[in-house]
Amino acid sequence: MFRSLCYHYKEVRPILVILKIMFNEEDVLYRGRSLMQKKDFDQAIVTFDEALRLNPQYIEAYYSRGCAHEMLGQLDKALADYAQILTLSPRESVAFFNRANIFRQTGNHDAAIAEYTKAIELKPDYGEAYFNRGAVHFSLGQLDQALENYTSAMEYLPNDADILVACGLVYLVRKNYENALLEYNRALIIDPQNVRAHGNKGNVLELLGRNEDALAAYTQAIELNSSDYKAYLNRGYVHAKLGNNDKAIADYTRVIAVNPRYVKVYRQRGSVYMKLRRYQSAMGDYNEAIRMEPNNSENFLGRGMAVMAQGDFIKAAEDFNEALKLNPHSSQAWAQCGAVQAEFGNSEEAIRHYTEAIRISPAEASYYCSRGCQYAKTSRLNEATADFQKSLEIDPRYAAGYMNLGLIFRTNNDARKALELLTKAIEIDPNYSAAYQNRAVVYNMFGDKYKADKDMATALRLG
Repeated sequence: MFRSLCYHYKEVRPILVILKIMFNEEDVLYRGRSLMQKKDFDQAIVTFDEALRLNPQYIEAYYSRGCAHEMLGQLDKALADYAQILTLSPRESVAFFNRANIFRQTGNHDAAIAEYTKAIELKPDYGEAYFNRGAVHFSLGQLDQALENYTSAMEYLPNDADILVACGLVYLVRKNYENALLEYNRALIIDPQNVRAHGNKGNVLELLGRNEDALAAYTQAIELNSSDYKAYLNRGYVHAKLGNNDKAIADYTRVIAVNPRYVKVYRQRGSVYMKLRRYQSAMGDYNEAIRMEPNNSENFLGRGMAVMAQGDFIKAAEDFNEALKLNPHSSQAWAQCGAVQAEFGNSEEAIRHYTEAIRISPAEASYYCSRGCQYAKTSRLNEATADFQKSLEIDPRYAAGYMNLGLIFRTNNDARKALELLTKAIEIDPNYSAAYQNRAVVYNMFGDKYKADKDMATALRLG
């Protein structure tokens, strides 16, 4: 779960090299610089043109004009300016560096690496060039080279916390969470207010199962930057995982306030509304997600489940079929279509859909359990037993697998084994109402009316 707060490179704007040239073009250059500060890049370029008319070899004017072209997105023109600098002065490491930045922006990774390398050859202590070259290697999945470059960058920029954040991300991708955490802590020693370090630290802590610590890290990131919607999103996810549903909804709502076009958050908030059985609110979120992203199967899956929870199986089937049309390889869409067929009493069609879901995702315990239920309904108890056992082989903590296997033993009049399995389901999920209800039946088989009535009362209370 690689949630949205991880940053792996630092933007370094083109560097303006100052060469003191005592000509009147210098006044023109400074006037252009003033226009740059005002973000009037078009007029700044006109002014730099004038400086270069006065002195066609004025390197600083080429740097400045190249920077202005970059600000306007005119990257070819910026490259031409930096090339002209290298024609006049072939050992300008900054020109190579700026060209590399442009190549990186345009996705020309090989050229970017080559240009950063030339900059480093000319200036061996060029920390920013090592850093950015490492970022290109990272984007290519070349993690060893990325880490090597970040280490060199840190040697020359020892107080730059962002380099340690980048190192942490390399370890995070490698799933070396302890080393990643170490790097983020080192970054925070240098810069306690580094938002990215706090956010990425939250990611690692979450992956280590330290959810409360992750909440604290995300909260710190939010306190430092209240508009960091990804920190709210990640904190909301942890709250939802911990069952803090109201807090999760509050965080997701904050994400929407900051960035209403971030479609993922509507699905996330919709899923929490589903847990709270606030199905109309969930449908509202999934409807908005569909409006914004009509070709995403997950949006239709979410709405279909909200509709199904309200008993409208026909509309649910329409949404699940649409999800399947958009993504025929979605095991969840196949499984939900199977669930609708099961509600319609079409066990054979349900089995067919669950079988396809299993083919796509053979490690999903719930699909075996659902198919097993349909086998049981059609009296194929051997197939049902095999599916329930398979679900528990995949996930030994899967409560539904124990409950349904318990029902098979109850059907076969093995009350003792059924009691053992149903009790195990309740131990795993103390709120499993169906397990209490079925255990009550088993207690009645033993003639233990007190325990049977107690379990039935618990089942009714849980709904």
